[in-house]
Amino acid sequence: MKPDRRSVVLGALWATLAAPVLAASTNPSAANRPRIINHTLRVTDMDRSLRFYREALGMHEKRRRMQGAALDVAIGYSEDATVSEIMLIASPDFPGPFPAEAASQVILETTDIDGLTSRVLALGGKVVRPPSPVAASGAQVRVAVVEDYDGHRFEIVQFL
Repeated sequence: MKPDRRSVVLGALWATLAAPVLAASTNPSAANRPRIINHTLRVTDMDRSLRFYREALGMHEKRRRMQGAALDVAIGYSEDATVSEIMLIASPDFPGPFPAEAASQVILETTDIDGLTSRVLALGGKVVRPPSPVAASGAQVRVAVVEDYDGHRFEIVQFL
């Protein structure tokens, strides 16, 4: 069976970004393989951040809880508990992103990269890299990089 171009491109991105980090680790069997359950981002203004993630990136709030003085809000695209999510945390004890978090990014796939980057700009986010074609294993792909208010980066990928 021939892999589709999406699988080829995601495999190339994985090989470029993640494989070097994991090369020294053992490869667990498929039955015991870990999965990503969430990516945590510290935010300075929960209401502003929720509006950004809802209106610019199309996510919805899944649940919220108070942890002492900190507010944790899970957001994502699915109610399915097996699908990874983003956990936003606002805390008066630490009023901003950790410096290392500002350098991390989440990769999202869309069918309308121009519309998504326009929404990011309209809601006060930044387009760090405008949508542009990328050569990835022969597939036609457009990629953009955007930031939210706190400097969290999202790579946006559109398969053509």
